Amino acid sequence: MASRLSAVQSIDEITVNWNDFYELIVSRNGRVLETGFVIRVFDDPEGSYLQMVDSCQDAFERYPSFAAMPDDLRKIVAGFTGTGRYFGNMGLSGQFMRTVNQAPELIARSLDLIPLEGELVPALIEKCMTSMFEIQGIDIGGTTRFLTVKRPDLFLPVNGGNRPQIRQVFGSR
Repeated sequence: MASRLSAVQSIDEITVNWNDFYELIVSRNGRVLETGFVIRVFDDPEGSYLQMVDSCQDAFERYPSFAAMPDDLRKIVAGFTGTGRYFGNMGLSGQFMRTVNQAPELIARSLDLIPLEGELVPALIEKCMTSMFEIQGIDIGGTTRFLTVKRPDLFLPVNGGNRPQIRQVFGSR
């Protein structure tokens, strides 16, 4: 099963039952990328995708606004520290870091529009993304990182490393 899904060519090929999808995820755990980065999906002393999601979800549940989060939690949500690179390593973007550290209220105006659960209408997503793109230093990588860690049930991060594969599967616009 995993071999069939390892080279997905179109969105039509990713309609699978839950057991096959779970097997695919399990097969990726521990995989070493060309960069030497080890993919960790499940709980691990080095951190993992699920631990990152749990940390971010806890931060969003505890604080009513991104701007209200303490600096250490904002840095986790923004991808500066810990296992942040699981949804995009944002610690390399100077202007992004300055905005998160010095003007989190600018990000909060956009990100706080997205509720932690429930359905989202496309107009609300578009409003959030449009206003996020207007912030200096916030691009598609930063915007989709924030959306992904707030609503991992609906979004995925888009960055230079995965953009070609996303375009291949979902098509290009």
